[in-house]
Amino acid sequence: MRISVRVHTRQQGTVLLAVVAVTAILILSVFAKMAMQNMASTTAKSVAGGATLAKIDSALVSFVQQNRRLPCPADGTIATGGANAGLEQRNPVSGACLPANQINGVVPWLTLGLPESAALDAFRNRATYRVHPGLTASFANVPAPGPYNAMNMTNCTLGAVTNMVAAQVNTLATTYPQCDTALACTSCSAACSGVCSGIDRVLLNNGLPVTNGSGNWVNQPSVGTGAAYVLIAHGLNTAGAYTTSGALAVSGGITGGNELLNVNGAALMTGSVVAQSYRSAIYNATESAQYFDDILIHPTILDVLTRAKLGPRKPN
Repeated sequence: MRISVRVHTRQQGTVLLAVVAVTAILILSVFAKMAMQNMASTTAKSVAGGATLAKIDSALVSFVQQNRRLPCPADGTIATGGANAGLEQRNPVSGACLPANQINGVVPWLTLGLPESAALDAFRNRATYRVHPGLTASFANVPAPGPYNAMNMTNCTLGAVTNMVAAQVNTLATTYPQCDTALACTSCSAACSGVCSGIDRVLLNNGLPVTNGSGNWVNQPSVGTGAAYVLIAHGLNTAGAYTTSGALAVSGGITGGNELLNVNGAALMTGSVVAQSYRSAIYNATESAQYFDDILIHPTILDVLTRAKLGPRKPN
């Protein structure tokens, strides 16, 4: 009987270990499945965030086609349903954005003819929007050869023209039309070479600065490739995003160093200084200073003009 009891005890121990092992495997499988589902969900939301920004980008190009300028941002601090929520904040006389530093700027969904849901990222926060201040102006009555439309370069010539008359070179900082409309020139022929302005002179030192997070330029205003605007979806950690209640979202995790340059509550960045540029870095889920889950769209001024069919003519 003693031998029988010992055998039975050993069998029970073996069965118990097997049960524990199977249970552990099942638990690990459940956690692994949950982790994969969470990863898949986050990836899907990131893809959706990119798709949302692409639709907003298309809406901005359509706005340029119709208005020959870009809209100013809406005020992200205004809650859904509040007065002026979703409307661009712009001085109709000067064409300047209000405030000039665009510190609370989000996509102006009503101005673009979109429902608010179309201007929310995948985590239901408002997409951030910054625009170069010289591109929001449009005036019907200005001195000849007006009118002035900041996003209409059809009177410009593609490339640089070296034999321009200095007084006829206009930039985004002036209050007069882009390039030149005098003498009814349809191309930059020899007869009109003195009044055809090359668009390179207009684009130089304009637009917003964007780098890749490693100190390399993506949009560099000093060489004429500045971004017309920057759209930002702030990702899973929501750092720097405005909620629909008009409050800044509380970050759900670590905020990477590159993300700090993209947050709301910070003034508009212009010029060509790497340290003062928007960051379009590679996705990095590491819980460290390198964390980055923002999604950005930042087309050049010339890209937006081309898509809006308001770009420069080709020289003869």
